[in-house]
Amino acid sequence: MLEHKGRASFVLTQRDSKVLYEINEVLKIGVVKPFYDNKGNIIYSRYIVSHNKGIYLLYQLLNGNLVLQARVNQLNNWYIALNNTIKFGFSLLYSKSLPIFVQSCKELTLNDAWLCCFTDA
Repeated sequence: MLEHKGRASFVLTQRDSKVLYEINEVLKIGVVKPFYDNKGNIIYSRYIVSHNKGIYLLYQLLNGNLVLQARVNQLNNWYIALNNTIKFGFSLLYSKSLPIFVQSCKELTLNDAWLCCFTDA
């Protein structure tokens, strides 16, 4: 989750581009951009969402569902950027306001899949 000069964006980098294409297919937002070496082989790919409506949808998915405080802080920057977008008269899926920002972290339990990314790596 990135925010630069009041503009929010989301970038996810992976070696396995299939995962990124699947995310892109399910969410129907953003683009997958492959990066190649000198021989034309894909080194890694990036899933990039920079359009305000896509960021708004990701905000709604992530708000209240983050475990790490650093990510909650990044989402707060998105909240500020999206609120400024609304103030300047841009519509976000015909919405005039954002859902209230959840500042607390989601509690980590052994009954969810949060740790699987560490064990799969």
